[in-house]
Amino acid sequence: MKAKYIYLIIIICYSFTINASSSFLRPKVRVIVEIGHGIECEGTGICSVRLAINLLRPANEVEAQIEYDGNNLILTFNEDEMSDEIHRKFENENVFSIEDDYTLSGELVEKLDLKNERFIKAGKFPIIHSGDLYIVRVPLE
Repeated sequence: MKAKYIYLIIIICYSFTINASSSFLRPKVRVIVEIGHGIECEGTGICSVRLAINLLRPANEVEAQIEYDGNNLILTFNEDEMSDEIHRKFENENVFSIEDDYTLSGELVEKLDLKNERFIKAGKFPIIHSGDLYIVRVPLE
C-alpha cells in the first residue's frame, strides 16, 4: 500500500514537472517603446525599445510588456499608459507598420533569454484590441 502512494506521488511530481516546463513562456520584460520611424521618429513603427526605468517620457513613447513565445515577439500596450497621440494612432490603424528593420539591444536580448533571434524585419503587423490592451505579434529572425 505504501509503495502505491510513493508511486502515485512520483507520477504526480513527474507530470507536474513536464506540464510546468512546457507551459511557461520566457520572461516578460517591461520596456519603453518609442513609436515612429525615420530620423524624426514620426508615424508608426519602432524607433527604439529599451528597458523601462523612469516614469517620465515624451508623448511618442509608451510603456509596454514584451515577451517571446518561441516564434514571435509579443508587444502588449495598455491604453491607460498611452498618450492621447499614441492612443489615436492605435485606434485609427488596424496594423502596426514597422518601416525599417530593427535590431534589439543586447540587454533586451539577454532579459528575454533569446538565443539568435534579435532582428525585427520591416512590415505591417495586425493590432489586436482586447479590452484596454493592444497586442502586436512580430516575428523575430
